[in-house]
Parts: sequence; C-alpha cells; structure tokens
Amino acid sequence: MKRVVGWQRVDALGLEYAEIDLEPLHLEGEIVVVEGGVPCAVSYRVDCDSAGMTARAFIRMKRNGASSERTLVRSAGNQWTVDGVSATLLDGLADVDLSVTPSTNSLPLRRLRLNVGQRAEVMAAWVRLPSLDVVPLRQSYRRTGSFTYEYEAPELNFAAELECDEEGIVKTYGGLWTRFA
Repeated sequence: MKRVVGWQRVDALGLEYAEIDLEPLHLEGEIVVVEGGVPCAVSYRVDCDSAGMTARAFIRMKRNGASSERTLVRSAGNQWTVDGVSATLLDGLADVDLSVTPSTNSLPLRRLRLNVGQRAEVMAAWVRLPSLDVVPLRQSYRRTGSFTYEYEAPELNFAAELECDEEGIVKTYGGLWTRFA
C-alpha cells in the first residue's frame, strides 16, 4: 500500500512531498527548505528489508548551485558502506535517520512496535545536512499514548514529541514539522 504525504516546516520555510510504501517499508521524498538563509533541495530514497531495517539509502542535495550525494548500504551481516567505502562506525545499526525529514523516524517506530509506556534506545546512521556527514546517533523513543512518542537524541541535547497515525507515519514532529496531507 502506497501513502502520499506532505509535511510543512513549522519553524522555518520548508515543504516535503513523500511517497511511502508500507510492506516492505520504502520512503522516497523531495524536500525544499531554507537552512541558515540558504535554499536547499534534498531528494532521498530509503529501502528497508523484510524486518524493517534499512537496507540502503540514497540522498542528493542541491545547495548554492552545487550538488552532492550519499549512498548508504547495509549488508545482511549488518556492515555498512557509505559511497562504497566501509563505514565500521555504523556496523550493527538498523536505521538511517536523515536530519532534514520526519519520515525516517517512522523506521524505528514501525520496527519497534512499542506498547504504551515502553521505551527503547536505538543507534541510527544519522545523515547531517548540509554536510551529508554520516555518524552514529543514539536515540530513544518512549510511547506515551496510542499515537504519541517522546523522542530524544541526548548527544544533541534535543527532545521532541512525535504524533503518528495508526501506521506509524509521523503527523507532527515537535515544533518542527506538521503533516498537511
């Protein structure tokens, strides 16, 4: 089943159009945001395996007239490569998290299937923008209600409340993003 969703950035100028296939999970989107006063266009594609773990991700960014790309691949043995080069710091991680979109938070939410009151800590391959650097990022999710979660990234000193729909697709992401379609 394919879902088409749109998010609007709340704290800055930005929109996202995304297509989401649920089984197996596949995300594909286009984002236009203004970061630090500079317009930026990001295209991404994330494919998951049957267990809901990221199998590969592709990110393309256009900014200041230049284009850059990243390709991340996770093998069946949980080893990662970034642009074809071994990335041992990421080995064993299940998820990719793109800093510019709320869509990738749906990856652990759908995979973990937490009960209300449960909390889980995960490490994600976090793709920072605009640098496209990829680093491990510790994250925690605590389900606070039928469709709400507390999200934390302690190393970033960041926390947000996430509201999702019944399929684990983010509707609101703190004061940063809200879904309009």
